[in-house]
Amino acid sequence: MSRHTIALLVALLAARAAPAVANTSALGRVRAVDPAASRLVQEAAARSPTFRELVAEIEASDVIVYVAESDALRGDVQGALRFMGSGAGERYLRVDVRRGDRASITSLKRAIATLAHELMHALEIAGAGHVVDRMSFESFYRNQANRLRGDIFDTPAAVEMGERVHFEMTGRRY
Repeated sequence: MSRHTIALLVALLAARAAPAVANTSALGRVRAVDPAASRLVQEAAARSPTFRELVAEIEASDVIVYVAESDALRGDVQGALRFMGSGAGERYLRVDVRRGDRASITSLKRAIATLAHELMHALEIAGAGHVVDRMSFESFYRNQANRLRGDIFDTPAAVEMGERVHFEMTGRRY
């Protein structure tokens, strides 16, 4: 079994054990892989109508997004989207958001904005039907996004989504 297949299986099993998020169905397309991520998605949905609209758009797509809080993000990176695999007409993505002190309302709002940013990237992939594996995922971002540094890319739509959700919660841009 390849490393990517194993990673996808682990994500699928973890998501199956995790509580449903962003809707009441265990079959929703935005799924937390741990309790902290579940709380983050629930807080985001409670605080931001824009976030709820974003999740609704993902729900209407062929992507399934696993959300996790992570200590493994490099440097100052606050969030990341990874392509996990595809099969049976679905594509599997994973969003990692830097783990933080969620007791701080500022940290929570920043994490929610980061999650919205990364889910916008997931929606970009949902709209790019030709992205079916890691190679086409990487090619998509090399061709459609701005390279920030090394292998870190970003899109104006994702930046705008994060800023919009942050502004919605705080009345301020970050």
